[in-house]
Amino acid sequence: MTMTTYTQTSSTVSPLVHVTALSQRAHGLMHRTHVSMRSVLEKLGRAISDHYRDERGMSTIEYALGCVAAAALGALLYTVVTSDTVEQALSGIFERALNEGN
Repeated sequence: MTMTTYTQTSSTVSPLVHVTALSQRAHGLMHRTHVSMRSVLEKLGRAISDHYRDERGMSTIEYALGCVAAAALGALLYTVVTSDTVEQALSGIFERALNEGN
């Protein structure tokens, strides 16, 4: 088996050709890396956006806690408004308003 070796002398190929070829290869690699990184970031952004877009409203436990809190607030307000002190204060306000109108 004979092995042939090719050698190039510096006089036949300009160093500029090597630099240009390397530059083009590097540019191609950077472009592919940029494109792939960009597509990864776009996919990640889309996934995050889809995740939060799908969660509208309250989940079951949040809904249950919201109902309990609303019922407790309603009971508290009913207790306060129907107490003797508040009832007397409201009656006094209405009586004064009606008496001032005469």
